[in-house]
Amino acid sequence: MINELYALSLALEKNGIQVPLKHPWIEGVKKGEALLVNVDRDGQVESIEYCSSERVATFWNISESKHKTFPKLNIDPLWGKIEDRNLLVEIVEAGKKKNWSEWFDLTRKIIATYPDIVCREEEKKIIDWQKDKWRRLYEFPHKYILPYIGQNNHGLTALIESFSSWKEFSASKVNKLMVQIVRKALTDLENGRMDCFKLVQDLVVGRPAAKTQPQVTVIFNPTGIDAVVADENECHALSQALLDKDSGGRKYQCPLTGELSKMPVKKYPDPNLPVLGKSFLMAMNKDTPCHKRYEKNGVAIFPASQEVSSKLDNTLCFITAPDKQGKTWISVASGKWDGTPKKEKKDLLVAYAENLPDYQNSSPHLALMIGGVSQEEQKFENVSSIVCDAIARHRTVETSAFLRFFVIRRISKGQSQVVLNDYCQFSELIRAVDTWKQAAANCPAFSLYLSTMKGVKAKKCTPPVPFPADISRLLQFQWIRGGTDFHKLDGCPLVVGYDLFFERGPRTQATARQVLQMVLQRTTSLLLGIGSAQQTQTLGDFSVAAKSSALMAVSFIGIALFKLGIGKEVYMKDVGYSIGRLLSLTDCLHKEYCKLVRGGNTDKNSIPNQLLGNTILRTVLDSPVRGLARLSERILVYKAWIDRQEGEKFKLAHWAKNEMGKISEQLSGMTIPDSTDDALKAQILLGYLAHVETKQKQ
Repeated sequence: MINELYALSLALEKNGIQVPLKHPWIEGVKKGEALLVNVDRDGQVESIEYCSSERVATFWNISESKHKTFPKLNIDPLWGKIEDRNLLVEIVEAGKKKNWSEWFDLTRKIIATYPDIVCREEEKKIIDWQKDKWRRLYEFPHKYILPYIGQNNHGLTALIESFSSWKEFSASKVNKLMVQIVRKALTDLENGRMDCFKLVQDLVVGRPAAKTQPQVTVIFNPTGIDAVVADENECHALSQALLDKDSGGRKYQCPLTGELSKMPVKKYPDPNLPVLGKSFLMAMNKDTPCHKRYEKNGVAIFPASQEVSSKLDNTLCFITAPDKQGKTWISVASGKWDGTPKKEKKDLLVAYAENLPDYQNSSPHLALMIGGVSQEEQKFENVSSIVCDAIARHRTVETSAFLRFFVIRRISKGQSQVVLNDYCQFSELIRAVDTWKQAAANCPAFSLYLSTMKGVKAKKCTPPVPFPADISRLLQFQWIRGGTDFHKLDGCPLVVGYDLFFERGPRTQATARQVLQMVLQRTTSLLLGIGSAQQTQTLGDFSVAAKSSALMAVSFIGIALFKLGIGKEVYMKDVGYSIGRLLSLTDCLHKEYCKLVRGGNTDKNSIPNQLLGNTILRTVLDSPVRGLARLSERILVYKAWIDRQEGEKFKLAHWAKNEMGKISEQLSGMTIPDSTDDALKAQILLGYLAHVETKQKQ
């Protein structure tokens, strides 16, 4: 991942984009609720604010190491270790029953009975708190932050100085502060000013019956000032001050850039990325034997400089900012499932322009075009037209401007890695878009009526121009039982869609054959079921997802054939398409026979679930010679019947018989193959589906 991020940072510099710098000590606060504790100049608790998860996500914290953080503390249940366990259970039960008067009485009883906090074993309490809370509230901010912060850090300065009286450690001060927090929280709860009952209960007693106890996030703030940790100006001023502090004494040569810096990185950053969550830029399992070969592990394997490490972290956070979703990053299907029940795993795709100075204006929704999926309000034609128009306006096709994109996947809890790294010139991208649209049109007339919302009138939909990433989503389902059910299977990687989308010679043709094979394997049952249902007027038995998948499958079949050099102008006159068309007409004739002979003109129950053409189609897909031989034997009874009929109600049956005669005459001059390959199977299916467009709404 480091190489890809370094290339990204260089591209942003070339494009004249300034990435906001953030010192590696400054990091986001973990997700979850928190208490914002406002303290006065003497470190006394003035008020408490409840912070929702959404608000906490906008906060920042200063963290040099696990025990050097400020102003956030993670606090264990303060009275979770008392001897009277029954009292703890009573408080929790009162909270469950919402018996608030009893809950407040019991909570205050604990504070009065146990004035000294016993959140850890008694003999370790003072030692642990001296190492932990005292160092976090006094030593770290006073020694490592206060001497270096800038003039614009008024709020942070006031907060640090609030704890100046803590210069000498005192267990009673720590105890008093925590009790103040609890008492203030209880008062605010009684006055109805806080929506944090559960948070306060976890802080006081925890969860007595649980094996692991919660930690409550407490963030300190100076009284009279809006949350310091939400102030971006304070954050930027502090970052600059700390970076200036680190700028002297450059003696270490970074192996990535070759430039001198102050020191190698001690730990690579772990930015909180969209889709993936916390992701280490570099993570190695020290217990893996192969990592011990050269007696180096972890950061020592590739010790980039601290400055470069911070730069890569800032670059990644900048490019994946929430306001850039769809432009420079997007969530994409990994093609894999996880858990029980199976849930789709997501990857993070990052796309950006290289050698394009007007980057911000010239690359709208690049990530969406590369990694998006088809939706009602999101169509490839619209997105690609906007992107290509922007590219053309800035004459990027005449320059060496590139589109680069890579995909990051979460491999394990502590490891993420790049699983795809690709690029193309913008001129190549424009050609690929034009060719892709032509390829998507390489299928015969076929449509289905779809309604994505209950109560909304269905509308006729045709096979869409898919996004390249749609292929991964399509192949995640193995359709069975005639398309009425499916199994979840691993799909194909995204690179398959891109190899099909871009013109890459033999590589594209090999991918087209692979796509055609997989689409047929996983959707043939669905397409056969849809084709039969159009004749029997039972499309209502199919879900919206099934119909959408059928339309998408037809699109990719047409695209794969186009990439293999088989255009519809040719294959619609060839043997495979003609056979499929013949079987479709057979279904039409068989349906009319069942309606008019077996059950009368209006009895739909007289029509079998599977018509003759659909039955024989399964044989034809393996051996056209054998399938047509069976058809010639079984069609005679229906031909003999229609030859004897006259009148308006037999008009459709006569038309089907006459069309079958024309196609049979065409086939008589062609060589009927004894076996089929994937391309021929696809043409047979397209011919079968391309009968007269359905007019019934389902």
